[in-house]
Amino acid sequence: PIHINSGGEEVIFTDVTFGADEFFTSPSTTFTAASIPEITNTEMDALYHTERFTNSAAGFGYDIAVPNGSYTVILHFAEIFWGTSDGNPAGGVGSRIFNVTIEGGAVLEDFDIFAEVGAQAAVTKEFTITITDGVMNIELIASVDTPKISAIQIMETP
Repeated sequence: PIHINSGGEEVIFTDVTFGADEFFTSPSTTFTAASIPEITNTEMDALYHTERFTNSAAGFGYDIAVPNGSYTVILHFAEIFWGTSDGNPAGGVGSRIFNVTIEGGAVLEDFDIFAEVGAQAAVTKEFTITITDGVMNIELIASVDTPKISAIQIMETP
């Protein structure tokens, strides 16, 4: 399995280790919400205190080498900028909207983290993906503001 802490260093939880951010495409950068005390909907708060994002209209993504086969992909998100004291407290629904594709197929369209769970709350999205070219391509492209992600998990489907 592959577990990536997007925008952050290695984070170890009881049953899983998320490795430091790697395999991302440019242009992209990181953001850390240092003073947010708690992320709701999770016991893995530290995982959601960092993110990778881009200001580029072209978006960004991850190109992760994996053997051909079927995979369960879990994408982790939390809004740690809009509607928070570390970012822009005035932001809210509609402040960040983006699309996500995996292997060129749309998996999330017009995704608004804040509209789904509010600020400082974790949400995961799970997909089954088949790889035929040895590389899992995940792309995030903004509709409003910037696309972002907190973590990625990739596990081979039995």
